Amino acid sequence: MWKYDGWFGLDLFPDCEGPVEVVQEKINNLKYLYELLERVDREECRAAMHTSDAVKIFKLKRRILGGLA
Repeated sequence: MWKYDGWFGLDLFPDCEGPVEVVQEKINNLKYLYELLERVDREECRAAMHTSDAVKIFKLKRRILGGLA
């Protein structure tokens, strides 16, 4: 696990949708993103973020999302 112990800020627009449903969907999305991150080695992800190599980062993103590397 990535062991993030910070906090997340969630933007809500309750005039458009119900706040309870929106918060639940945002939580579901965060959980899903953590599942996606588990597909890649943590050090590889960190290294790619620090390279500024757009091609390397695009390939890593596709692999995380289950596409071709």
